[in-house]
Amino acid sequence: MLAILTVCEESVQPVSQQFFNITFPGAALGDTAVRNTAEELLMSLGQMEGPSPPHLVYSRHAGSMFQDLQLSLDTWIFNSPQRSIFQTLVEKLVSYDGAGPYLGIISSLMVHLTGTDKDPRVKLSVYTSLSLLLDTKGCDELDTFCVTVVREAGQHSDKSSLNGNIDARAGYRQHDRALDLIINEFLTGGILCGFQDVILPGLVWQAGRTAETVRTSAVACLWAALRDPVPPSMVRVTDMCLPLVLGLVEDSARKTRLVACWVLRVLVQLMRREGRLNADLIHQVFPAVKTVVALYTPLPADYDVQCSSALVDALYTTMLVHLDDPDPIFQGVMLDALKDLSHIHPRLLWEKLNNSLGNFRNTKDCSELLEHIKSLRDTSAT
Repeated sequence: MLAILTVCEESVQPVSQQFFNITFPGAALGDTAVRNTAEELLMSLGQMEGPSPPHLVYSRHAGSMFQDLQLSLDTWIFNSPQRSIFQTLVEKLVSYDGAGPYLGIISSLMVHLTGTDKDPRVKLSVYTSLSLLLDTKGCDELDTFCVTVVREAGQHSDKSSLNGNIDARAGYRQHDRALDLIINEFLTGGILCGFQDVILPGLVWQAGRTAETVRTSAVACLWAALRDPVPPSMVRVTDMCLPLVLGLVEDSARKTRLVACWVLRVLVQLMRREGRLNADLIHQVFPAVKTVVALYTPLPADYDVQCSSALVDALYTTMLVHLDDPDPIFQGVMLDALKDLSHIHPRLLWEKLNNSLGNFRNTKDCSELLEHIKSLRDTSAT
């Protein structure tokens, strides 16, 4: 192939699309050596096509390849070469800021690939690409989380493909500003319905280990999409997300429960900001507090309270804020939860509450909580 390019040089233009279509699968399907050789050939093709940066070869020729991929969509399974080619092509476009013109067809393909009758492992590959794309909004917690999800998913899927996703992240971080524009277009444009059709079905519970990983990846995508600044059109999906996210708060996977709690917090903040947080919504959401209690009761054997004191401090701070909530029912729920969690670090909770007692309107519940902590300390002292 290199010999063909060397001989043709600038006259390669008439057959450049065919050359790309033949060479790119090597970058998606081959081992490391083949992949590197294919990428070098594509960069050489880009240089011979004109004075523009050689990496634009991907955006120049992606359209024809997407059209070819569409023809075989109904036959894709996880091991289909087309699935790996699609995933790699999307990631190359994103890493080189060239995805913008193809967002419509990418969204359309993703919707089809995440349909209810599709292989769960195919869905997982779509969510992996989407979560890494959305990750460029810049959330350190999600950086670590998404890589962990991909690695763990690799235990049940094609490891070489998933490892390639992790390697590609290094390129993403270099293009944050341009990618923010792409992501905003993806979330706020006419593709929002497609976005809903991709992520929301993945939040629905289904049996099986792969389905569990799909839920984890889907809720990670949702969390990334809801990171600040939240596109205005995403606010409209909060009503659809809420019941699904509430179900995930009690999911069997720890990471799914964790990210569902993050998403739930953002949804509540969005509803409050939009003036749509009412008594009915509060009554739907507050049972999720019980999940926090279940996480810490009893403490795992390897949980070091002293090493985790900063996290426990943040937990108590958040819960004490909500203890002063205007809704009496929610106050009662939070009081019960604080009592249940006071065993983690009684002295810390006592000090935090006692030092800020004058700031609370709900003095009755504060006094009751202090009495409860005192009884715990008295019991442990005897």
